[in-house]
Amino acid sequence: MPLLLTALLYGARRTRPALAGFGFGVAGVLLFAAVSNTIDVRYVPDFLDRFWLLGQAAIAGFFATAVIRKG
Repeated sequence: MPLLLTALLYGARRTRPALAGFGFGVAGVLLFAAVSNTIDVRYVPDFLDRFWLLGQAAIAGFFATAVIRKG
């Protein structure tokens, strides 16, 4: 979702802080899910759930960081 919103709304300068906040928020939720092991990711083997969540959190954090640096 952060990637999609960034692709759609990046051109509007006023939306960049909200995009960054949303990206960091999604990254935080994914990190919490990876640490607490509360989510079972469908179509991913159980032993890879945490790695998948951590990877997705890193991607969301990367896009949020890129948006905020450009702003």
